[in-house]
Amino acid sequence: MVSRTAARRYAKGLLQLSVESGTAETFLTELQGIRSTVEGSAEFARLLASPVVKNDKKIAVVHAVFPSASPLMGNLVGLLGSRSKLDLLPDIAAAYEAQYNHHIGLVEANAVSAFALDSATVDALRVALEKQTGRTVRLTTAVDPTLMGGLTVRIGDTIIDGSVSHALERMEILFQS
Repeated sequence: MVSRTAARRYAKGLLQLSVESGTAETFLTELQGIRSTVEGSAEFARLLASPVVKNDKKIAVVHAVFPSASPLMGNLVGLLGSRSKLDLLPDIAAAYEAQYNHHIGLVEANAVSAFALDSATVDALRVALEKQTGRTVRLTTAVDPTLMGGLTVRIGDTIIDGSVSHALERMEILFQS
C-alpha cells in the first residue's frame, strides 16, 4: 500500500512537470515502455528491488537499458535510485497513466457480456457511457458465458451489473428472505 501511495505522489509531480513542458504524452509512452520492460523481465525487476545491488549500479543499468531516455526520465531514475526506490518504476508508470487519462478526460471501461457484441452495439454502449460519465470512454470488451445474458461494465471502481446471472442471484436472495 505504501508503494502505491508513493507511486501516486511521484506520478502527480511527473504529470505536472510533463504538462508544463508539453511532453506529457511522450513521457507516458516512455513510462509504458519502461513498465513493460520491467514487468517482462523478472530478472530486471529483481535487480531493481535488490538491497544487495548498490544504487549507483542500478541507475547505471537502467540508463544502459534505456539509453535514449528523456531528461525527465533521467532525473526520475536518479531520484528513485538515490532513495532506493527504483522498484517503484512500474507502479509509477501505472499511476502516471491513470492520472494522465484523468487529465485528458479519458476513462477506461470494460464490458463483459455473455455473447460477443457487434460493433454497432459496442459503439452504442460507448456513447451511453460517455453520456453518463461526461468523459471520453476507451471501451474494451470480453465474453463470459457464465453471465447467461446481459452484461457487466466496470468503470474505475464502479461496476454496473446488468447480467442475467446477477438478476437470478438477487431473486434467490429475495425468495430466501
